[in-house]
Amino acid sequence: MKSKKNPSIDASTTTKVTRVAAYIRVSTDDQAESGLGLEAQRTQCTAMAIVKGWSAPTFYEDAGISGTKDETERPGLAQLLADVRDGSLDTLIIASLDRLGRDVILTLQIARELKKNNVDLVSCKESLDTGTAQGQFVLGLFALLAEWERSRISERTIAALRERRKRDGETGGKLPFGYHRTHCGIDVIPEEAEIVRKIFAMNRRGISLRKIGEATDKRHTSIVEILKNKDAYKGGYRHGSSTRWPVIL
Repeated sequence: MKSKKNPSIDASTTTKVTRVAAYIRVSTDDQAESGLGLEAQRTQCTAMAIVKGWSAPTFYEDAGISGTKDETERPGLAQLLADVRDGSLDTLIIASLDRLGRDVILTLQIARELKKNNVDLVSCKESLDTGTAQGQFVLGLFALLAEWERSRISERTIAALRERRKRDGETGGKLPFGYHRTHCGIDVIPEEAEIVRKIFAMNRRGISLRKIGEATDKRHTSIVEILKNKDAYKGGYRHGSSTRWPVIL
């Protein structure tokens, strides 16, 4: 007598889709174009899969995208998480925790998403495996360390910019109309300098801003901003430094 098949059990729900994934990312376009950063991570993740006795991982990648961005701005991460949510994956390998995210909250959000969908996270650099209780505990610590490292880099960058501002007044912001940056510093744009001189000349004669705008094809707000930069145009010091603006007036 043939045994009856249990109609309440569907084969598609009892067969677990097993697949090893790897996520790789580089932040800069230079790294993305050279392929060195991505290839190094690819090698590390593949080696980890071999050591674990797993099949070759399916790679998801984001080239030239910052780790501070979430899945809405990282196509590779978005596809990875989509596959995580539909149950296609059970293990994710990364070269290091900061490839997953450079922000502690973002990193933990991704880690929680993986855990919720029963996907283990394995990091080559940190020897992290969230398939173990110890790995789950250590994950939070490593995420904090990644955030701390990012903060240190940011502090060093701010300090360097502060020193440069003291030296030559360079802040990296928008320059007054009439100037542009060159490899040698700040220089005058001749055609814009002529407009600046015309605006100040007309202003000295008491001509209205509307008339000045008609004569120079500049908006009222732009003319006001130009007039506010009189000290710069006269060769004043740049942002409290010992370097002066190139003279226009």
